[in-house]
Amino acid sequence: MNGSKSRPTYVFAIFMLAIVVIVVTLMCGSTASAARADTEKVGSVQETEIPGAEDEVAEPYGILTTLVLTIDGNDGYVWAKATNKITIFPSTVRVIVELYSSMTYQESYLDMEQEGRKYVHDLDMGQSVTLKVPTNGIQRYWKARMLFKVDNDDWDTRVTSTWLLDENGIIII
Repeated sequence: MNGSKSRPTYVFAIFMLAIVVIVVTLMCGSTASAARADTEKVGSVQETEIPGAEDEVAEPYGILTTLVLTIDGNDGYVWAKATNKITIFPSTVRVIVELYSSMTYQESYLDMEQEGRKYVHDLDMGQSVTLKVPTNGIQRYWKARMLFKVDNDDWDTRVTSTWLLDENGIIII
């Protein structure tokens, strides 16, 4: 050789630089939580709202977790579904799914009646948790809420828009 670096050395250096850029990018968005376009971020949740939350400790391992919350219905039922779309590196992802309903349109779930709640201690990547409740043959407005905690991060929450579902659980608006 004539004193210059060989091609494999440059390739390795570029590969390592790409890895560093990816890791730094992922760490800057440590817990990216996406939800369906009809959800909104409500803010942090006080741990006192979560029964037993103070007893649970998880080691922070994960870099990125993406959760999706949807609401739908059919055959006399309404359901809220939280799905862990992706988790990079092992993480403990605690998820609570709630459903709220009201006879009249309400902007906030706080003005609605809670119809059900389901908790999963660790929602793995590719898995979902679904809360399904009957409509009881009544047309109502519905809203889904997801509370989640990734590793030792603070509790966070997402809430869907308010949807009108008929007595069979079919979305009207």
